[in-house]
Amino acid sequence: PMLAAYSQMDDHLIEAAASLGARPWRVIVRVVLPYGIPSLLAGGSLALVLTVNEFGINLFLGAKSVMTLPLLIYSEAILQSDLPAAAAVALVNAVLSFGLYDIGPQDLRCPRECSGDRLAPTARVRSNQAAVA
Repeated sequence: PMLAAYSQMDDHLIEAAASLGARPWRVIVRVVLPYGIPSLLAGGSLALVLTVNEFGINLFLGAKSVMTLPLLIYSEAILQSDLPAAAAVALVNAVLSFGLYDIGPQDLRCPRECSGDRLAPTARVRSNQAAVA
């Protein structure tokens, strides 16, 4: 997600910030980093969903000290035959997974500063100056 976000970033944002006198670190902190925050959160939540729901690797590697939600469901349902407890843990796992997976672009919008809306009047002024000259 980070590569996709930064590949769609308009280079004019960085050029405009630099032409307005921003130092390179300020351009990174105020323009570049806010542009990538939504994709960083989306990628992180997808990675978390994958690791929370991983069952096979944990079961076959046999990490006895690590108890993940899928291993707890397996332990309750198969080893202890406690189906109500396994169903409760499975419900928690499903709600957590769907909640993390449901975080979408509507929740992770890029701030107004990096959307290019603030630079639109500047671009209009420049195009009007070029037309007058």
